[in-house]
Amino acid sequence: YVLHIHTKHSPHGAHLAGWRRYLLETLIGSPEIVLSVFEVFRNQPNIGMIAPQHLEGVRPVIGWGFNYKNAETLIRRLALKLDMDGDTDFPSGSMFWARSAALKPILGIGLSFDEFPIEQGQTDGTLAHVIERLYFHICESAGYDWIKVARPDLMRETSQRVIDVRTPGELSNFAVTHRVRLLTEGHDAGRGPLRVHLP
Repeated sequence: YVLHIHTKHSPHGAHLAGWRRYLLETLIGSPEIVLSVFEVFRNQPNIGMIAPQHLEGVRPVIGWGFNYKNAETLIRRLALKLDMDGDTDFPSGSMFWARSAALKPILGIGLSFDEFPIEQGQTDGTLAHVIERLYFHICESAGYDWIKVARPDLMRETSQRVIDVRTPGELSNFAVTHRVRLLTEGHDAGRGPLRVHLP
């Protein structure tokens, strides 16, 4: 398993204050949270990635933005078929848990450090932003599903319903009834995140 975190810093928007804390608290905020992540992976072998629900200040701008044109080359290298007008979702902030196998497509195309621009405070449009928007697509192309999780106490102004999951049976039911696929048409892009309380 992989925990992908980084030293997130988003000074370009006051509405993003607390984003890093929100992501870290949602993914590793307590031993119980970490244990619940491993319980999800253990009980649901089809789940390849677990990411936080979007911070409320980020939700209005979830989409390709300036990244689709820059994504075309990488999309070809990954052998993905995407439509810019289609639904998209991704782990905004690029922090998540994953099975290493769910990341295999991106790890197998030979990206080099030279392909990433020097960090100069860019807020969008870089290769890292492109990869961020493709993580769930990559997970699906590896044959896995993904879910988003939330801590309601950190989502002060959400209209999004958070679904409590307390047993492996409830988790299985959630995985079936709320499954989202970005690489196929007709998916339900409006599902809510879950809060896992597995023992």
